[in-house]
Amino acid sequence: MKNLTLLILFLLFAVNIFSQTTYTPKDIAGEYIYSSGYVGASFCLKDDGSYEFRTFSDCCGNDWKEIGTYSIKTNLVQFKIIKYTLGQYNLFDPKEKAAAFKKFYPESDFKDEKIETEHEIHIVSWGERVYLLNYNDLYKFAAAVNLGFEPRGQIIHHDFLTTDFYLRSGDEKKIVSGKPNLPNEWLSYILDSPINASITKIEGAKHERKYTVNKGSKEGLKVGMCFIRENTKIDYENLVWVISVEEHSAILEVQSLIFPPDYKIGDILTTKSYKSPK
Repeated sequence: MKNLTLLILFLLFAVNIFSQTTYTPKDIAGEYIYSSGYVGASFCLKDDGSYEFRTFSDCCGNDWKEIGTYSIKTNLVQFKIIKYTLGQYNLFDPKEKAAAFKKFYPESDFKDEKIETEHEIHIVSWGERVYLLNYNDLYKFAAAVNLGFEPRGQIIHHDFLTTDFYLRSGDEKKIVSGKPNLPNEWLSYILDSPINASITKIEGAKHERKYTVNKGSKEGLKVGMCFIRENTKIDYENLVWVISVEEHSAILEVQSLIFPPDYKIGDILTTKSYKSPK
C-alpha cells in the first residue's frame, strides 16, 4: 500500500511537471498589446532576449517606457529593466524622477516608492495564441473565457475586464481549441458548462452592493468567479464577483465604481455570456 501511494504521488508530480510548457525566446517573440482604443500598453519581445515596454494614449504625454532584457523560466518571463522613463524623464535619476511626478502626477505618492528593476509576467498559450498576463489577472482571464470575451477576435477591446491582457499581435486571427494553458489552480476555474444562479438577498449601497445567490461550492462555485445577468446582448459591464462561498450559496460583490449594476432579487445571473465579441 505504501509503495502504491508513493507511485500515485510520483505520477501526479510527473503529470504536473510535464504539463508545463517550456518556451524559448523564439517561441514567444513578438509584440503583445492591450488597447481600449484610447489607452493601452505593449511589450515588444525580441528573440535575442531584449525587450521594450511602453504605454500609450491618444491624449497625454505621460507615457511610461522600459528597455531591458528578459529570460524565461518555465511559464514565466522575467524582466530586468535597464532604462526606465516617464515622458522624457529618466526615472533612475532621483532628480528627474521627482520632476516627472511633479509634472504628471503631482498628487501621487508613488514618487516616494522605490523603483523595482525586475518583474515577471505569466505566459499563457492557447493553441497557437500567446498571451502575457500578470498573476493577479489570471482569475480574470478565466472569467473572460467563461463569459465568452476570450478568445477575442481583435486586439482593441472596449471593456474593463480584459485590461492588461497582452495578446501577441496577429494571434487574434488564430483559432483556438480546448482550454488555455493556465496554471492548474486557475485552469479549474474554467467551466465546461455555465452556472446559473438566482439572487436571493441584496445588501449595501449601490457602489458597495453585495448579492447573495442560491448556488455554492456544491455547484462548482469558487471565490474569484464572475457572474453577469442573463442577456441576449454582449455586456461588458455589470459584472459581479464571488467573494465567499458556502455549500449552496455564495456572496457576490461589485468591483466597478464606474458602472455598478442594479440587479434585483430574483434576477438570474450566469457565468456565461450569450454572445461572444467579434
